[in-house]
Amino acid sequence: MSRQTKRKLKQLKQSIYIVCEGTNTEPIYFEAIAQENDVFDNYAITVYPSEEDQIKASKKEGESIKTDAVNLVKLAKQEIKNYDEVWAVFDKDGYTKHEKAFSDAQKHGIKLGFSSIAFEHWILLHYEQNRKAFDKSQNVITYLEQAGYFTGYSKKADISIYPRLKDLTQTAIENAAWLRMEMAKDLAACDKKIYELNPYTTVDELVIKLLGFNPVTYGYITETLRISDFSITVNDVQRHCGITLSVCIVNHGKCSYLVNNLCDHFYLKDEKQNKFQLVIDTPIIIEPSSTQDIALKCEKFSATGKLRLHFSPEPNKILIIALHNITDIMSD
Repeated sequence: MSRQTKRKLKQLKQSIYIVCEGTNTEPIYFEAIAQENDVFDNYAITVYPSEEDQIKASKKEGESIKTDAVNLVKLAKQEIKNYDEVWAVFDKDGYTKHEKAFSDAQKHGIKLGFSSIAFEHWILLHYEQNRKAFDKSQNVITYLEQAGYFTGYSKKADISIYPRLKDLTQTAIENAAWLRMEMAKDLAACDKKIYELNPYTTVDELVIKLLGFNPVTYGYITETLRISDFSITVNDVQRHCGITLSVCIVNHGKCSYLVNNLCDHFYLKDEKQNKFQLVIDTPIIIEPSSTQDIALKCEKFSATGKLRLHFSPEPNKILIIALHNITDIMSD
């Protein structure tokens, strides 16, 4: 391949600039993601502060790496013309000027990967659904340690955490969507100022983009949720010859929608991410602008913990509906 061809291929990559709070955990995490083969092939990523940035700052008298939220947004703003997309990644832990940081970011089109109270809550979501309002980052770290999820973790340690979290990324993305669902009323109450919430995170939005994961919408049983051309409502869950879900589907699109015997777009997952196939007795065609009630069944069932219905009508979209805890269904 000629140098000119290589140059053209490189120019096809989308360039992304990511400024991170701190000099260890966050930048090391995103540097590791940037080195993933698929990510490297698709994006030209620059993460600040890099090791080189820190060395340069150390050589200048009276200068240091400034990674508070306002300064991060300021740094990001300076690079807008040089990159296709610019992100600032920071948390709330002990900082008070988030209103200005959010306002400046919105004004200049800078995307935010924000965590409250700390980036470590994003790490915790790799292991469990948790909406505890921790007071500071060390409290989350202690929780991770005591639960046996991530031992030996330290904000000051020069270690790469992504390799230990990589295989749990899908779980974290789903749990982050769940957390936003749980905090929806609180968000509305504070006029959508997410920096006033605890906990909250949008780090998954950047991770989804870089790693090519599907965005997730999360909702509750009996709640009507819209995804693509469909509205879905799970009205009831019953333990009868396995599990039976009473589901209402509305087709808002212009094309008919086939739900076949194996229900390819529907499946159940439990708390341990075990997957269970759903079936219906007879294939159903849902015409445009029509509504259909169907009974989704899972006969071979050995789930544990909280149960979730997954619906994916398109390859790049997932709707998750939180059902009952399986022990509650068993006792019904």
